[in-house]
Amino acid sequence: MVPTGLTAYTFKVNSDNKLEISETIATGETIAKDQAVILYGATGTYEMNVADVDGTKDANNILRGFDTAQLTTGGSVYYRLTTKGYDPSTIGFYWGAENGGAFTVGAHKAYVAVDTELTFGAGARMADLFSFGEATGISSMQNSQFTMSNEVYDLQGRRVAQPTKGLYIVNGKKMIMK
Repeated sequence: MVPTGLTAYTFKVNSDNKLEISETIATGETIAKDQAVILYGATGTYEMNVADVDGTKDANNILRGFDTAQLTTGGSVYYRLTTKGYDPSTIGFYWGAENGGAFTVGAHKAYVAVDTELTFGAGARMADLFSFGEATGISSMQNSQFTMSNEVYDLQGRRVAQPTKGLYIVNGKKMIMK
């Protein structure tokens, strides 16, 4: 169930080939099992409760996600929910890899899979997701919550203590160790 203070959203592609909210799931309503959503609310800690009933799944929802880090699937162009340069005012969906190719998405992270490039330009933000007219916790997020680390991960999302030659992820970017 959606806790007090949060709203859940599903998204769809409209007739203009642009991303828009498909359904809104309000406080107290149930999110359908295995349905990816974006939760929106003020900065804080929330407790999600499992409901005895299952919510209704949005057949138009194009959001995807996994319970473990995996390679994106379900389309030919992929977008990651993120910001540019840790600037919370830039939250949106951007290419997760060059030319919108498949990428490894972290556990419980949203992505969009579509069959054709959407009309937002190469790697551009697909939508001002939360421009609902007034500032919220999302747009006032503190950059200090996004600490950079030099931890190294393999392409499966596993932390690597002593990397050897190969391709790794460091601070969210692909790096080649020679």
